[in-house]
Amino acid sequence: MTLFQLAPRGGRDGIASETTAAPSARVAASGYLAAQATRHVRDEPPDAPRPQAPDPEALSDIRRSAGRLARHEEKLARQLNEEMAQLVPGSALPLAFDMGAFCRRMARMLLWAVLTDEPGHIVVDVLRQAGGQHCLDGFPDDEYASVAHALVQSVRYLTDDWSAAEASGWVTFFLWARLHLLDGARVAALSRPSADGHGPVAGDQAQATPNKSAGRPALADSLAR
Repeated sequence: MTLFQLAPRGGRDGIASETTAAPSARVAASGYLAAQATRHVRDEPPDAPRPQAPDPEALSDIRRSAGRLARHEEKLARQLNEEMAQLVPGSALPLAFDMGAFCRRMARMLLWAVLTDEPGHIVVDVLRQAGGQHCLDGFPDDEYASVAHALVQSVRYLTDDWSAAEASGWVTFFLWARLHLLDGARVAALSRPSADGHGPVAGDQAQATPNKSAGRPALADSLAR
């Protein structure tokens, strides 16, 4: 069984298609949903249910835009970078953190996750590996809320035939992806040396879960380039 499948549809500039929907309505809908996504991620209680993968109807909504954006991946990465620069203060990141490279990897990985015909467990493995690498690079877990906001705004900006259903589908998808990114980040955090440089903090090692994706480097490495 596949989790996501490709269903591209062309349009103006190879990305967007003409639409009769009012631009102001599309912008308002995407802005509201982006803000709701950010609020949901930041305010989510520790015991909240784990997000589920989007249902077939939601997947159909986001595949339309993902199929077009996949042909213009660099445009999505640049727009994502612009949005993130406005949302994430420099003080929240390590001095050497390369936001441009982060956004290029994120754009490639998320488009791949939506459009791939790989089985679901492979998609999850790649997301966990990516989350682990982001953790080791110094990306704060809390800022995935900003990624959710930036993603919705970026896809809306680059897609003319935009709808509230499509915005909602992207939010649902990213909340599910974030779950596995954070799973990977937690495992990676446990592998980092403690302040004294002698390995994981005491007590953490017993709580660590094995990284089942460790034996699948090729796919994750190709998405990280």
